[in-house]
Amino acid sequence: MSATFEKIKNFLDSPVSYALIKNKDLFRDHYYAQSYSDALPMTDHYYHPLNPCFLFELTGPAIMQHSPIITIRDGYLSFMDFLLNNHQAFNHWNTLFLVPKVYEKLIPPHLASFFIGYDFSQEKNNRIERTGEKFIFAYLTEEYLGNNIEECFNKIALSPEDRVTLFLPQETNLEKVSYNNIFAQEFIFKLSHKLKDHSVRHINTHDFLNTSDFSSYDLLI
Repeated sequence: MSATFEKIKNFLDSPVSYALIKNKDLFRDHYYAQSYSDALPMTDHYYHPLNPCFLFELTGPAIMQHSPIITIRDGYLSFMDFLLNNHQAFNHWNTLFLVPKVYEKLIPPHLASFFIGYDFSQEKNNRIERTGEKFIFAYLTEEYLGNNIEECFNKIALSPEDRVTLFLPQETNLEKVSYNNIFAQEFIFKLSHKLKDHSVRHINTHDFLNTSDFSSYDLLI
């Protein structure tokens, strides 16, 4: 195990990152499934020195030879499919795959040396538990909320002293709502009247993903 950690340490000292490759068709973005785009921003491209990617992006032996370390972003099913389809090829790649620790139970013993499990957690924000914290989350579409806005608002029961955190993905500027989304415009207009006497904090996607503790909130939508 110490040799594996030494390999990672040496790699971090002189990383070979896919981000450094320009104008190369190594990743199959033209096979990017609709299900991945539906899960944005969690499926968006991002880079760190240990080369995070989805397994469908690994097009063949050439990309394996490019980097000795790859971090896998896949879920259980696509990871198991990868193992079944490539179990005879690992000896030829000389690649160390980093996977979530819970995936280790899926790896056959004779392939264990090609994988190392990792686990990480985000420290919870130190905050005093308070009552009166409300959280409103909504995609401003009829598919998500239904076409009856008033019925949505019936779910929002507020006391005068309640504080509200508002997260409306894709609506980053509430003063300039998507011009082609009449439903969103109507929803925000009516919501602003409902919340006019309350303390409201509007957060964006970055704020949401970097908040680790919502235990003191009541989810309204």
